[in-house]
Amino acid sequence: MKTQILSKRNAPIRIIGFLLLLTTTLGCGVLFNVNRVMRLDPVILTQGDLRRMRLTESDRLGGFPKESSIIVGFDQQWSDGHLVIRYYLFDASYTAKKAKANPWGHTVATPANYQPELDPVDVIGDATWRLISKRHWEKGMTDIYFVKNNVGVHVMIRGTSKDQLQFARDVARKIEAKIEAVLEKK
Repeated sequence: MKTQILSKRNAPIRIIGFLLLLTTTLGCGVLFNVNRVMRLDPVILTQGDLRRMRLTESDRLGGFPKESSIIVGFDQQWSDGHLVIRYYLFDASYTAKKAKANPWGHTVATPANYQPELDPVDVIGDATWRLISKRHWEKGMTDIYFVKNNVGVHVMIRGTSKDQLQFARDVARKIEAKIEAVLEKK
């Protein structure tokens, strides 16, 4: 008899505990999804926008897995590979800034070799990294990786000219201007 009285008194506490557990679990799930939505960009470039920048299907890189944050990539080369520009269209600018490598394992901007540009004059787009040559095979390479909105651009120049870094920056600034022109039309 006494056990029935105790269980009747604890029933409201059990119900409250169950409801609290249920609402906490649902609340965490809702907050997680809200956090993902808050990271979405108000304006992002699409594959059609990259075509307006004169990137064609023949320039397209293939083989990105579905789980990758890279939607599409393009590759342009001039002077027998002495100037190579790779464009990576990401699903959001947040992931473009956080990207360290593409799915093939080809390093785009690893912390060991690439350092962020600290001088505001040298920053192109939203964020810029530059190759610091540490290995013998990296000598004569000038690489800049920058992010503008949700597009990552990798400018690679091979050669021995002392003006390579300035040339790479000039090329990157022209590409940034193209991206900015497309963004203004949106």
